[in-house]
Order: sequence, then structure tokens, then C-alpha cells
Amino acid sequence: MKTAILILASLSSFLVSGTVSAQPGYGPPPTAYQQPMPGELLRDGISKLLVFIQSGDGRDRAAMEVFVEREIAPHFDFSYMTQWVAGPRFRYMNNQQRNELEARLRQEFISSMLRQLASYDVSRVQYLRPRGNPASGEVDIGIISHPRQGYPTRINFRMYRSKDGWKVFDVALNGQSALMYYRNYFARQMQPRPGAYPPPRGY
Repeated sequence: MKTAILILASLSSFLVSGTVSAQPGYGPPPTAYQQPMPGELLRDGISKLLVFIQSGDGRDRAAMEVFVEREIAPHFDFSYMTQWVAGPRFRYMNNQQRNELEARLRQEFISSMLRQLASYDVSRVQYLRPRGNPASGEVDIGIISHPRQGYPTRINFRMYRSKDGWKVFDVALNGQSALMYYRNYFARQMQPRPGAYPPPRGY
């Protein structure tokens, strides 16, 4: 669980990695006045996060929850992420089951961010050259987070352009995908316990 927790909390709300092959639907190309480019979103998100933490509000749980809900959560596409995490099971799930899984996934993400941001400490952030072309509707942007203590961490953010703007659909910490982690995690959760259901007739 620590991998996913670190991934999500790491720095910001806004961008994602290329460790999982995914193809969300693309929206129409944005115009300059409609929405900022992915790199701008990343820098703006990190700037807001650092200002928030340095203000001392990061030690206030209630203030942190408000910050995450306002500045971070809206930039994730939890609906698409739920489909990917569920895998082939998604097509056999009814609307209630899909909504419940999305709510659980969202809660895991938000809880992870809150726990990590409460102790977040970084001296500087190094921005790497983006991969992909924003004009194509998908982009991968990497950063290296240099903590005040410990080793640097590479974080990749993968985004796609939806009709509502650029959305995060995966994050990776040192090459480890959050989507893949949660897919395996929920797959184990969905496995029926031995004896929980009667065997099919004929067995």
C-alpha cells in the first residue's frame, strides 16, 4: 500500500505517468483561453501545494481535507480509473457496484494523499522534459522530488485531454503505477472467500 500512498501524495494534483497503457476518450482541442497546458497545470499545482504547506495549514487535518478536495481531487478522472482498475469485471457490474467501487477507489486516493501531505517535506522539484504532444490529447510529464532528507524520487504523471480539460488517469513512483497497484489490490478484494458461496451445480 505504501507505493500507492506515496505516488498519490507526492506532489500535485495534475499530471501522470506512462507505465500503464490506457486510452481514455479525447475531447476537442482546447483553445489558449479555455484551459492551461499540462506543464502549466503541474507547476501551478506544485506552487499551490508548497505555499499551502509552508503556511502551516498542512498540519491542520480539516484544512488539508479542504485543500485536497478543492485543489487536487477535481483533476483526477476517477470514473475512467475505476473502469481500468475493475478490468474485465467492469462490464458485468451493475451501476450500483460501479458507483461503490469508484467511491472506494476515490476514498483510497484521498486518504493516501491526506496521510502523505501531512508529512510532506521537499527542498526542490526538478521538472523533466515532457513525453508526448499535448496536441495529440495525451501527455506524460515527469518530475524529480528532492526531499530535505532521503533520496530523490521520480514521479511521472499521465494525463489526457477530456471535454472538461486535462485529467490525471495514472501516477507512477519510480516506475510503479498506481493504477496497476489498485487493479491488483481490488482484484484480491473481489475474490470470494472459500465457502462464501455454494459451488455451482454439477460440481
